[in-house]
Amino acid sequence: MEMVLAPTEYRNPILPFRAMTGAVVMVYLCGMYALLYRQCRSWSIAVFTSLLSLTVVETTHGSSWGAGSLASMTPPTLCVAVLPLVMLAYLRYRRQWQVMLVFGALGLLANVDLAASMNATVVLLIVHLCTGRFAPRVCVDAAAGGMLALLGALPHLWYYYGLRLATGAEFAAAPAALEVLHKANVLYPDLFKPLLETQTLVRMGVLLIAAVVVLARVERYRVREPAVWVYFIAAVACVTFVGQGLSQLVGILGGGAPPLTGFVQAFGLILLPLYVLLAQALTNAFRLVTRQLSLIHI
Repeated sequence: MEMVLAPTEYRNPILPFRAMTGAVVMVYLCGMYALLYRQCRSWSIAVFTSLLSLTVVETTHGSSWGAGSLASMTPPTLCVAVLPLVMLAYLRYRRQWQVMLVFGALGLLANVDLAASMNATVVLLIVHLCTGRFAPRVCVDAAAGGMLALLGALPHLWYYYGLRLATGAEFAAAPAALEVLHKANVLYPDLFKPLLETQTLVRMGVLLIAAVVVLARVERYRVREPAVWVYFIAAVACVTFVGQGLSQLVGILGGGAPPLTGFVQAFGLILLPLYVLLAQALTNAFRLVTRQLSLIHI
């Protein structure tokens, strides 16, 4: 960043992120392709779905998925770009002790963007506990992984609280803070307004239909790691809506603003399992058409 900002005399602070667009896109595409190929074992569908997922999709409350444009190059996008690789590592090591290192890697991402990293960590911890049925070893691995994630995030947390102490900054007054949060639609009951937008409903609806068809196992084709993807979707919904509701409840009981408002940004993570299940649905559809050639003429 210094190499890019110094020659321009720091006039454009977002220039370093835009300069990394090509590298970030390649990292995302390679990670997404590897994850999708592991799921469907079809290189062509993995390539197609990877390119499809590259499109920046705005979900709600500023959260998004994708890394295809210059304007999308932000700290959360850098985290999104490596999440497919993190998920691939989790699927490989989730029954081994190395899974703790996966959570540690997520913690290190907090030094890029705290909200994106912590939301992904909490979602993956829920997935790990649920798929392991809260077995003692799974709970130990999850606890150790959470500790490593917190340890990885310490540099950013240390900087944040050190900056607050150095500047003597105080939280905004409760009425003013609540007014701003209500305008941003991150508090109940306004939390659901962005979800009712037509574009969001159409995009999410198409992907959800494909996911339901695959998980319902209409045909005889097996779905790899179905429990992981089901729990991933449920965990994203839990973190987004339950986590934000609990934070708001704490704020109401304390007579002030919610202590945390970044839970709503976790909703963009739901597109990761939906794209994976879309690739699985396309694979099953092509296998069905190959065996039922008469369907081509319908």
